[in-house]
Amino acid sequence: MISWQYFSYDTVTSTNLICQERINNHQHGDFECHHAKKQTQGIGRLQRDWQSPHGGNLYVSFIVPLPISRQEHSFQISLIAGVALIHAINSINYHKLFKLKWPNDVLYNDAKIAGILCQQHHNYLIIGCGINITEAPTLKDKKTAYLQQITLSYHYDNILYAFANKLLSYYHIWKENGFLAIQEEYCQLGLQHNEVFTTTIDSQKRQLTFKAIDNIGRLVALDDQGKEITLI
Repeated sequence: MISWQYFSYDTVTSTNLICQERINNHQHGDFECHHAKKQTQGIGRLQRDWQSPHGGNLYVSFIVPLPISRQEHSFQISLIAGVALIHAINSINYHKLFKLKWPNDVLYNDAKIAGILCQQHHNYLIIGCGINITEAPTLKDKKTAYLQQITLSYHYDNILYAFANKLLSYYHIWKENGFLAIQEEYCQLGLQHNEVFTTTIDSQKRQLTFKAIDNIGRLVALDDQGKEITLI
């Protein structure tokens, strides 16, 4: 039976960087989980700094093999990780207000509670995630929240192992059946048809109208001129 090999740290530069180094040095296994309580060089999507204070928050990265059958659409793992994380959180204490902001920020009542950064490195995928459990960074451009504001039943260990288990399960579904097997779940947790949202395209904030997530995981939207845009 496939299971994770766990590596625990107090403080690291970045759990994603640790995974990259292990792959570069051929020191890694096929399914590794590296988790820490603080990062000094954490980054998010679009190379934004990810604030990672020391405390009860979780900073975690997973190494998984990139399936040969999914090489063309490896970006789908970001969407799948978002679905896995919400189901992991809800397995501990269910709240209907958790949702996904495309592609893979997790929100609670429209405040960011977690972010995911996935990277392809050689023939492996690195799935990195920062989860606000006991505190939330202050961001000038968005609301933030942390899980223990909702209930104290969330803590470092149960979030870590619930997420790891759900991610492994959804990874195998994706590997065997592709994104179509998870598309409906992602759509239920994400933007709704004709919902207006803001995203960054070529370093510019753009307001778009959501239309669909297509069969390979691309977002289809309309700009303010009614022109269709497809995003990965």
